[in-house]
Amino acid sequence: LDEFGSAYESDFAFALLEDYLNWRYERRLTTCVAANMTKEELAGNPAYSRIVDRWRETSRMVVMGGKSLREGRRDV
Repeated sequence: LDEFGSAYESDFAFALLEDYLNWRYERRLTTCVAANMTKEELAGNPAYSRIVDRWRETSRMVVMGGKSLREGRRDV
């Protein structure tokens, strides 16, 4: 999942994402998640706290640093 935590356009879209993540969790499947939010920001968001709690059981966090490549970029 790229950009987990970005704004969802509807509750329906978020519900589909949550169903998909639950499906993977129940099968103990590996899921790679990329987000620019800290673990505290994710866990502190009521919409994500349940998902983050499940990831604690099955995942390992890798924190990477660096400057955003989006800064100063203009999309054409």
